[in-house]
Order: sequence, then C-alpha cells, then structure tokens
Amino acid sequence: EQNAAGSYADALTQFKLAEYLGLADAPLYNNMLAAAIGAQRQAKTADERAPFIAAAETIIQGPGGEFVSPVNLGINYFYGAQDQLAEQEETAYRSANSAIDMLTRSLEGSTEQASIYRFIGHSHGIAIKAAEALYQKELTAGNTESAADWLATKEEHLDAGSAAYIEAGNLRDGIAQRYYLAQESERSPKHAYHAGWQFLSWRNYIQPTGWKVVIANYGGAEAYRSPISMGVWAVILVLALVLGFKGFFFPAKIELIENERRSAKRNPGTDRVTRKAPRAKSPDTRRKNAEPRTKSATRQPQRRPSQTARDNKITEETVPQKPAPTRRAVDDIARRMATHNTPTTNAEQAPKRTKSRRPTQRRRPS
Repeated sequence: EQNAAGSYADALTQFKLAEYLGLADAPLYNNMLAAAIGAQRQAKTADERAPFIAAAETIIQGPGGEFVSPVNLGINYFYGAQDQLAEQEETAYRSANSAIDMLTRSLEGSTEQASIYRFIGHSHGIAIKAAEALYQKELTAGNTESAADWLATKEEHLDAGSAAYIEAGNLRDGIAQRYYLAQESERSPKHAYHAGWQFLSWRNYIQPTGWKVVIANYGGAEAYRSPISMGVWAVILVLALVLGFKGFFFPAKIELIENERRSAKRNPGTDRVTRKAPRAKSPDTRRKNAEPRTKSATRQPQRRPSQTARDNKITEETVPQKPAPTRRAVDDIARRMATHNTPTTNAEQAPKRTKSRRPTQRRRPS
C-alpha cells in the first residue's frame, strides 16, 4: 500500500512542490498522476478520496494533459468510475467509457498489452454494472424505451468485455482468464459452455473448474444438437449395440472357477494365477558328499527302542564297549571250537577244502 518514498499523499505533495519550483516534463506529470491514483486507492472513505480525485482532474485538464500517457489517464478514469458507481451511475458510465478509450489508445507499441486488455475488460465490467442500474431505474419509472436502450448497451459491453478478456487470456494473463469464465457463466448456459471450453484450452484441458462448467451447462446450452456431439453419441450407441448383440448371440466360453481350482490341484506347477510358484530348495551339502545309492540298497526302518532301553540310557561314565565281531570272525571261532571238541586220531580226518569242479567246455570242431 505504500511506495518507497512513503505514502502516495506525501509523494503527491512533493511532486506539486517540484512543479511549483518550475519543473514541467512528462516524468513529473505521469508520476504525479500515478501518485494521485494511488492515493485514491489508499483512501478508505469518499471524503478522503475527494481531494485526490480533484488533483488528478487538475493534472489532466492543466498543463500536464499533454505530457500524461494514455495508460495513466485510462487507469485514472477506471478508478474514478469505480468510486462513482455506488451513487452516480451515469457519471460512472461516462468515466468507464473514457477509461476504455484511453486504454485502447495505449495498446499500440506497448509491452504490457495483457494488463491493458485486462483493464479494458474491467472498465467494460463497470459500464455493465452502471447500465444495469440505469436499466432498473428506467424500468421502475416506466420508461420502457429508455430501459430497452440501456439493456442493449449492457449486452454490447458484455460482448466487448468478453473479447478484451479473451485477448488478455491469449497472452497468458491468468486473472483475465478467470474473470472471463466468471462473467460468461453468469450470462447464459450457452455462453458458459463456450467459455468453459475456452478456459480449458488455456489450461491444457486439465483444469477441473473448466470441466465443471462444461458438464453443468451441456444440457442447458443444447450442445447435444451440434454435429460433433451427434456424431460422438452415434458412435457410442453403435458400439454399445454391436457389443450387446455379440455378447447375446455369440457368448464367450467362460470357465468356472471350480474347474480352474481342480486343474490347479492336478497340475500344481502350471497354475500361475491363484498359486505362487514353489520355491527352489536350497542345495543339501550332505547329499553331495554321500556315496551314490545303488538299486539293491534299501533303507532299513529305524525301530524305536523299548521303554527299558530308553530308561537305561548310557551315561558319560559308562565304559565304552568293544565293537561286535564280524560274521567272518564268528565263523572262524565256531570252526575252531568244533575241531577242538571232536577227537581226531589222524591228521587225515581233518576237514579238507574241496575245490568245485568246473564244467568242461566242449571244443568246437575245427
């Protein structure tokens, strides 16, 4: 609300002192008018704004009129119309038209065209409100012809303001885009529908607000009567009918879930939808070092020890026993015992080993 030098009112006083001392050029009067406009915006009541409005008029009508730029003049008229709208509708309407004229002149060669177009749209908005108030007054007084003229004037400013907002929106002015959507949404469903599409084109068709406006006003704007909408609905209807007839006359074979479960039980490795693939077992290092098993080798079942054997467990203090003799050693012991117990008179009576006689092979005739 304040500039670098202080308040706008103090800046205006310093500019007037410079003019009194003999300085008269374009920068002085433009800054003086900007300070007067800023002081108007900073004032809180109508009595506080009155001297700054008079100072701005003095600058425009006095020697500073030929130095002041059209942009500053248009902004001054705009804020003046905004202040006069509540009590003086006709004066506000004339000030808004003056602001539109000055701002339109300043468009040529300006580097701030987006902002200028936006203020032109704002000025048309003030003229629309003033025309609406005057239309109501004339209609209440019974002047139907005058009321109709003010109504037509309002429609003209609505179209002109929308065009100005569109120009500013095309220059990527986000404030003008939102003002355009709000203004057109209040006019009619048809205007709101087209404004919604225009707003979506500015926002790359990803703005939810634009889609809300388009969908809400689709039926009211009778957009379904357009050739594009009719073609889209026709395609959707044809596709729905084709898919419906195909599903009715040529039904697809749908396998039951129970059949899938049964097949999964029979082939557990092929069912990848309902069952997870079995984990690969970690390699057993003990099997790698073990000797390969032969076909004749059979696994002997391990018998559980009896209760007495389990109760009489060998403790650590038990003396380790010698390993049991092998079968060959048992046979040798039995043979020795048999020879020892049988009395022999002759050494020839001792058992002798007999060699098995091999069968003779027949010779082939040569």
